[in-house]
Amino acid sequence: MRNNALLILPLLVLLPLLVHAFRLPSTSTPPSSLVPRAASPNDDESNSPPPTVVDRLFSLFFGAKEAKPLGFDRISVEKSPEVYPATTTKFADPVPGDSRDVAALRPLLAQTRLEKAKLNLIYDAAKDGWKKGDFHRKVDNRGASLVVARTRGGAVCGGYNPEGWEGVGDERQCISAFLFTWPQGKMLAARPIKCPKVGGADYAIDDNPSLALKFGYEDFLLKLTTDRKAVSKLGLAYAKLPGGATSLFAPSEGKTAEIVDLKVYARQGR
Repeated sequence: MRNNALLILPLLVLLPLLVHAFRLPSTSTPPSSLVPRAASPNDDESNSPPPTVVDRLFSLFFGAKEAKPLGFDRISVEKSPEVYPATTTKFADPVPGDSRDVAALRPLLAQTRLEKAKLNLIYDAAKDGWKKGDFHRKVDNRGASLVVARTRGGAVCGGYNPEGWEGVGDERQCISAFLFTWPQGKMLAARPIKCPKVGGADYAIDDNPSLALKFGYEDFLLKLTTDRKAVSKLGLAYAKLPGGATSLFAPSEGKTAEIVDLKVYARQGR
């Protein structure tokens, strides 16, 4: 009997609190649309959705949620895009001053650090060299970067590295990294296909100085050691294409392609 009383006592204490937290609003209050009132600076707040069960429980035990807890802004996709997976439905608008090439690539950069940044071409294999050392000499320590490659079969593809390269041999965790492709190479006639990170943030980029670039396991790999051959096996760390295709390259190329043009863009300045 004593044990039963000990079990019931907490319930008797919590019951009134739970009833208070989940009580329904009074039905005697007339609809707000029938009650005239003066405009208020808090009108936006009055249009917010009703609190959920989780909101009610949180408020019950911890009080109302603060707009800036402890004086810090809450994390949002607008303020901290790199902590969110890449978007596949939003596309950025060109920025004044964009060259023709950058304007064609700009839509890819929605919800990234580079969305509104002025971009420079920091590496051009045709001018800077086709060796892995040439690549790292130009791109290391330049911050977030966009790699753009064109294959012999005509595809335009590449990837976004939110953390940039340093060439120190570590594996980068980047949930906002993504790969992309125009399989037919028609950049002005169609939207790019974006392949966001899957399976969490792990192994997004292998920042290895012994090869040029490696996204995921072999989702997009270009060694630039003895040749210009690239490999793409999607589905390991990055999403497959719509329909299930597992390569960034032109349909006729399969999972291996020769790269004929390679460029990297980053924010102006260092």
